[in-house]
Amino acid sequence: MEDDARMQAQGQPVDPSQPAEQSREQEPAKLEVVLSRDGLEAYVQISASRMGAMVTEQDIESALRQAGVVFGYNDPLIRRQWLTGNVMGLRRFLAARGTPPRDGNDGRVEYLFTLPEKKRRVQESADGTVDFYNLGLIENVEAGQVLARLVPPTKGVPGKSVLGKEIPARDGKPARLSGGTNTKVSEDGTELLATTAGEVRLLNGKVQVLPVHEVRGNVDFSTGNIDFNGNVVVHGNVAAGFRIQAGGSVQISGWVDAAEIVAGGDVTIRGGMQGNNKGSIRCGGTLTARFLEHAHVVAGRDVIIQEGIMFSHVDAGGSIICVSRKGQISGGLLRAVDRVEAKILGSRLASATEVQVGAGPELREERNRVTEALKEREAQLDQVEKGWARLNRARAQGAQLSPRELEILGRMDVALKSLRPEVEKLRQRKAELDEILSGADRGQVVVREYVRPGVRISIGGVSYIVEDELSHATFYVANGEIKVSQS
Repeated sequence: MEDDARMQAQGQPVDPSQPAEQSREQEPAKLEVVLSRDGLEAYVQISASRMGAMVTEQDIESALRQAGVVFGYNDPLIRRQWLTGNVMGLRRFLAARGTPPRDGNDGRVEYLFTLPEKKRRVQESADGTVDFYNLGLIENVEAGQVLARLVPPTKGVPGKSVLGKEIPARDGKPARLSGGTNTKVSEDGTELLATTAGEVRLLNGKVQVLPVHEVRGNVDFSTGNIDFNGNVVVHGNVAAGFRIQAGGSVQISGWVDAAEIVAGGDVTIRGGMQGNNKGSIRCGGTLTARFLEHAHVVAGRDVIIQEGIMFSHVDAGGSIICVSRKGQISGGLLRAVDRVEAKILGSRLASATEVQVGAGPELREERNRVTEALKEREAQLDQVEKGWARLNRARAQGAQLSPRELEILGRMDVALKSLRPEVEKLRQRKAELDEILSGADRGQVVVREYVRPGVRISIGGVSYIVEDELSHATFYVANGEIKVSQS
């Protein structure tokens, strides 16, 4: 039975007159080359008798060449796997390996802002404490800022099969920039730019810049502080301890607790502010609110309050007006450039209430500082301009300037670029302050109903303390003293 199995395996008859051992020794090994489907690998399969047969590297190489394998078998790591001794039974090993093709990388869009999934909602400081107020959910951009750019695709690198044939590779596909609201693609098509300042977002695969940041609910731990270079709209309230900072206007539908509001434009609060002596509002435009209580306010223009201002410190670059409904100002310090107007001024409880109209000491001190600084900078500018003109005049007349003179001329050019705009800015501010101070004595305090005793009124540096309750009174300056007219 053993001889029959060997005959079937080798496919050759066996002479029974010969010893079995001699037949097995003469029996040749059979080498078969098998290729992978992709042509990148060639395997040698060796069939031999049980006693084995010697297989050399030359035998393997010859079998590979007869099968058409001409590439990938000279690698030392590959050749090290080749069998060089007796082989028992059926063996299979890797004899040659081709070079696979490398497909090119597809082009992609590189976003130059933080994507939503990568934003950290809670910031942990070095000492391990967690800041639940500054969540960093808003990312501001400026007009012209690059928001995204295209990364181009790469070419594919062809491969080579063990038969020496080239295997083609796929080139990467280009990506496309998809811009949304307030964005544009650059002229060369490689960058996406913001066309306005605002908040950058990725919505439905498109980059958008929103000039208004809208909070559907409250400003609290769910939103963190708001820091936005455009307009902010809050449909709810602002909780204590939080801050809204906006480059534009701020509109709040509810109330504001002991929070901080900073805006470059107007601030509108449909409710009011209960500041608890911690809340503050600072805006470049007009503040409009229902009430202010224990708050600190600085407005570049007017402060218009519907019901009342209680125990607050309010500064207005224009007027402070509180005449709707109750329209009462009670307690605190109120300073306005033009006018303070209320229905009721002061309190029956004799709470300290002080009103200042016109230019206060702060503006007068600022004018003095600006005047001195302007005088100093104008002297410096005059000196540099004269030296600069002298050297340039000499060069225009054909004089050869020394290296030292050329160095000085370069420094003068730099100094002029900074001194001239600085002097112009100081001149403008001085003109503004002169105009304000020239009308300081024209300010008024108007009380539509009652002014309570104890109220201190100052207009243009002249003071007046109300001793008796007055009705329908207007306070103004005439002949260097405050006068009162009643209607």
